[in-house]
Amino acid sequence: MKNFHHSGDCPIRDVLCRLGDKWSMLVLITLHANGVMRFGEIQKTIDDISHRMLSVTLRSLENDGMIERKAYAEIPPRVEYRLSPRGERLIPHLESLVEWALTEMDDILKVTDKDYPAEQAPITRDKLGRNKVFFLPYLMGERSPINDTDARGTLIGLSMDTTRADITQAVLEGV
Repeated sequence: MKNFHHSGDCPIRDVLCRLGDKWSMLVLITLHANGVMRFGEIQKTIDDISHRMLSVTLRSLENDGMIERKAYAEIPPRVEYRLSPRGERLIPHLESLVEWALTEMDDILKVTDKDYPAEQAPITRDKLGRNKVFFLPYLMGERSPINDTDARGTLIGLSMDTTRADITQAVLEGV
């Protein structure tokens, strides 16, 4: 059996995890598509990223050598971002992943009636089209003691008194 214990040199834990967050790949693809960009331009192209998350993501990508930041000594200050040579070498791999995602997206996001009856549907979308995930293992029990967040950070606050019917009602209402 192949083991995946952390030994300090795991490419998934130590490198790929830095790109697997919600925003890093999107920022890299945006810079590749548009070339040199300023902070505000990046934020406009990725309209649902907060100012703080964009700052954190850009700093992280810069620290990892994926992008280059150039600050100009002007008033008002001007800062530009571009892919670094390392980031450029990553792009063909990201494009392959994006191509795969586009091919598989409909099937992955589809929740059909035959897969999940309405009272067990694990996924719904909020008004912005983001997934809200109700974890299937919690749906299977009559009571669900959790106070958790889903894969997108949406709070799922259920109490010991929450029943499958309560969850079904929340899903149907698009909570």
